[in-house]
Amino acid sequence: MVELAGSKSQNQAPCKLGVNIKHQIKLNRGHERRNQEKGCCSCESLTNNFDDVKHSTLSERAALREASRTCWL
Repeated sequence: MVELAGSKSQNQAPCKLGVNIKHQIKLNRGHERRNQEKGCCSCESLTNNFDDVKHSTLSERAALREASRTCWL
């Protein structure tokens, strides 16, 4: 552990730094991220999966009626 010069104050303990190698730093950053790794194979593919699609609020007939209301210049 390395002690920083001038870091002592009346109420604080001296500040100490630890030495980490780059590999360990990258592993620690991975734990801080919210998104999972892109190579995750445990999840099912969401390609062409429309199970959670929200139903339309307008029927097809109502949508055609709304489209015909546009004014033509």
